[in-house]
Amino acid sequence: MNYSEIVGHNYTISLLLRLAGRENIPHSFLFTGHAGIGKSTVAALFASILNCISPNTSYPCGECVSCIRMSNNNHPDFIFIEPPEGKNKLITIDKIRELKHTMRFPPATGKYRISIIKNAQYMNMEASNAFLKTLEEPPAGNILILTATDPGDLLPTIVSRCQRLAFQLVSDEEIIQWLLEKFQIPLKEATFISKKSDGCPGRATDLIKANYYKKYQNWLDHIINIKNTTPDGILDMAESFANLTTHEGGEVNDIFLSWEEWFRDILSVKINKDTEKNYDNIYPDRIKIHANFYSVKDLTEKILLIDNARKELDGNRNSKLVIQNLLFRLQDDVRIPYQ
Repeated sequence: MNYSEIVGHNYTISLLLRLAGRENIPHSFLFTGHAGIGKSTVAALFASILNCISPNTSYPCGECVSCIRMSNNNHPDFIFIEPPEGKNKLITIDKIRELKHTMRFPPATGKYRISIIKNAQYMNMEASNAFLKTLEEPPAGNILILTATDPGDLLPTIVSRCQRLAFQLVSDEEIIQWLLEKFQIPLKEATFISKKSDGCPGRATDLIKANYYKKYQNWLDHIINIKNTTPDGILDMAESFANLTTHEGGEVNDIFLSWEEWFRDILSVKINKDTEKNYDNIYPDRIKIHANFYSVKDLTEKILLIDNARKELDGNRNSKLVIQNLLFRLQDDVRIPYQ
């Protein structure tokens, strides 16, 4: 493990490297920033640096016993706490009590015991109060790292006792280059995924693993070709989308959002008359063509139609009927078929 695996955050990394070389290291940190931006990854790599036996210019060597254990997620002096999956995503006081009990003892093999609490905003009030007492007088040899999206989600007394590092969004250029090298995908796909990741490499990775580019392309093909779809085809499409509301959670919402974006991009071209702009869409050339066949009123109505359908689904309306109605209305209003 080394910092070359992380995208961006050069200033934050350089600061942590300098801290790692000091004798007196702050005993508690708070890493804040968007989900998927890299907070936990940087925290784990900081832990590797602190306990590396043979650091090379302050970087972890990746070969010593400590680094290998960190890579294999079985280092005895590395504790990682995160909220459980599911609806009840709360870190309870029992987890904090276990941590406090472990912290009473010296580190087993390393110089420090590093404990990371991911998404610390999910500590319930009992856990937060118990953790606050730990922060006030932490046993020697322990370093605590909290991650959270916003410091305002934590008790002010916890925030005030931590060295805070705010993680900034990663640039599109950095994410694109990283995607090209890591996943060996085409530039067009890397550019699209970067835009959709909103500056968060973790989200970009999730989108790649979910095959989001291909899915998005397929969703747009449905709406572009809807004029040529038979009534039976519309019914089949509605049924398949309705099944997604049950089996794949919010994917139908993502489909509707992709259609809204499609018509919003056409509307933007229509209003701005900017035919040279390369919109964040898979089919920028078709957007410019379609802009010639719709009025601003047509496009606004379509966007509102899709948005209302999303709200109806959120209101637990019959998903199949909502989707059928939307598809048939969009089909009636389509001006040109896809050629």
